Amino acid sequence: MALQLIDQAPVWLTVAAATLTAIVTAAFLMSGPVAILAGRTGKKLPEVRGGYDAASLKGYVAAADRATEDHEPTGRALYRMELHWDLIFVLLYGLGLVLVVDGTWGRAAAADGSAWRIGGVAVVVSLMVLDWLEDGLLLSAVGCRSDDRLAHPGLVRWARYSTRAKKIALILAGIVALSGSIRIAIT
Repeated sequence: MALQLIDQAPVWLTVAAATLTAIVTAAFLMSGPVAILAGRTGKKLPEVRGGYDAASLKGYVAAADRATEDHEPTGRALYRMELHWDLIFVLLYGLGLVLVVDGTWGRAAAADGSAWRIGGVAVVVSLMVLDWLEDGLLLSAVGCRSDDRLAHPGLVRWARYSTRAKKIALILAGIVALSGSIRIAIT
């Protein structure tokens, strides 16, 4: 029933979802803890760069520990704040991507059956789950310690695997949305 409602929704809903998802993503990356961390470290987030390990994550948190005033958060607190923000951001971009993927791939696959349509949405849901897993593992790895050590450095390897899988799911979601758009355009 819910999938049929999206078929009847105008195409502008998909365009609006794509636009809002892009705006929310840009706002997330250019404001709040992400922007402060970029300013303090001069680097992208470890989970954006990829290829991080326990030593580089510890170094990133230490580099972010350059508060200019006493009331500013430490690097560890700031990075944990960013990871908490990301837990909410996953919901926002996930909802937008579900609407975009179902509005393109789902609309194009509707004639072929709902299994293909559900598969497209499943790619986005797996992306969301992997992102939450990555955030949870990184939050646990960094911990709330007052010294400069990681609380659970062994979890960083598993977070890195989750980051790699998340990037693959993101690429697949893009391919699904693009192929759905192309199929709609040529039919």
